[in-house]
Amino acid sequence: EKQLGPVLIQLPAMLKFNYDVAEHFYRLLKFTYSPYEFVMEVRHDTWLKPDSLTLMTKYDIGLVISQSGDVFPYSEMITAKNIYVRFHGPAELYASPYSDESLKLFAKKFKTWAKEGHEVWAYLNNDIGAHAVRDAQRLSAFLQEK
Repeated sequence: EKQLGPVLIQLPAMLKFNYDVAEHFYRLLKFTYSPYEFVMEVRHDTWLKPDSLTLMTKYDIGLVISQSGDVFPYSEMITAKNIYVRFHGPAELYASPYSDESLKLFAKKFKTWAKEGHEVWAYLNNDIGAHAVRDAQRLSAFLQEK
C-alpha cells in the first residue's frame, strides 16, 4: 500500500526559471529518485511560463497551487498526476482564515480533479491564529458533501 505522497520541492523567490538547469534537475529526479513523485512550489513568476510548464509536464513534476493572496505566483495549471495545493493564508500570509465560500470552491475543484484521475493533496500552513486546523476541518466537511 502506498504510504508516501509526493515530495515537495520549494524554490526560493529569487530563483528564475532556466530551461537547461531545470531539465537537468528534473532528469536527476526522474532517474536517480524514480520511486518518488515530486511537486514543486515556485516563487518566481518565470516558472509559470509555457516552456517551464511544458517541461514540468514532460517530467511529471506537479506544479504546486500556492494559495497566498498576492504573495506567491498563482496558477492552477495541472502538470502531473499529483495536484498539491498549499494554503498559506488568503489575506495575510500565515495569519488569516479562509472563508466558507473559498473552501467550498476548492472542495469542488478537488472533487473534479479526483474524478479526472488525479491524486489531490492539500496542505494548510500552520498560522499565528491556528486558523489552519479549523480551515482543514471545514474543508474536510465540504469534501464530504454531495
